[in-house]
Order: sequence, then C-alpha cells, then structure tokens
Amino acid sequence: MRQLKTYNFLCLSFLLLAGTNVFAQKKWNISTSIFAQDKMSKKMKEAVEVRISSDKWNAEVQRITYEKEEWKNSWMGAKISDLYKKWGAPTRSAKDENGEQVLEYETVSYSRGGCYTPGYSITTYYGFGNVLDSKTVQGKDTRYTNQTIHTTRVYTNKAGIITELKEESTYNRL
Repeated sequence: MRQLKTYNFLCLSFLLLAGTNVFAQKKWNISTSIFAQDKMSKKMKEAVEVRISSDKWNAEVQRITYEKEEWKNSWMGAKISDLYKKWGAPTRSAKDENGEQVLEYETVSYSRGGCYTPGYSITTYYGFGNVLDSKTVQGKDTRYTNQTIHTTRVYTNKAGIITELKEESTYNRL
C-alpha cells in the first residue's frame, strides 16, 4: 500500500513538473506586447465598425423583407370583407367564371428633381461703352419627374377568402 502511495505521489509530481515546464516555455512575441496590442486594437476597432455598419444595412434590408412577407402572410386566409374594411374599395376588380376574384389596389406617386439655370449674356467692354466681345450662354434645364406605380393584387377563392397577394412596382421617368 505504501508503494502505491509513493508511486501515485511520484506520478503526480512528474505531471505537475512536466506541465509547469510546458507552460513556462512560452516565448515573448512582439505581437503580444502592449504596443502591438494597441495597434491591433485600433485596426480591430475599425474592422468591427465597418462590419457593424454593413451588418446594420443588411439587417435593415432583411427586416424590411421579413416585414413585407409577414404583412402578406397576415392576409392569407382572411375574408375579403376584412380587406374592404381596412383598405377600402379597390382600384379595379374582376371575377372569373369560377367565382374567384382578383382585386387590384394601385397607388401612384410622383417625385421631382433637377433644376433650371437661365441663360445669360457675357459682354466684354473696352474703353467707355465700346463692346469688344459679346456671347450668349444657353440656359440648362435638368428638371425631371419620376412616376412610381405600386400595384397590389389580391386573389380570392369563391368563398371570399384571400389565397394570394402579389406586389409589383413600375418606375417611369416622365
């Protein structure tokens, strides 16, 4: 029994010493110095900021997409009368021979931009009242109007239950 305790003690001592030597062999590395960590942390901070801003944009796009799909799915299986109460009368509607119905809601929006710069004349004089050169600069008109037509089509079965929603946007420069 005494030999077993001695053997266990020797094995434990050997493992402790061997483990200490392994950890004590860590060499000094310039990348772990305080100055290098400050440099790395600046680079890391910049990288993290870039990543956060790109992730924020991606998350916003995904959130909008998710909310749009969630909005569409919230109307699936709803009654057409509920849609009328919420949205009012459709822009157009049609019924086929099976009793199924298609409702079309349409919104049209306009946006304007650009500017108008009037023309002007440049006259160069010499002396008192003597014209040396005269030229006219044409005006510039960069004004424009955009038209966006957003159409939502709602498909119902003959029982008046919404089965499908489709959205479409058309962009025109007028």
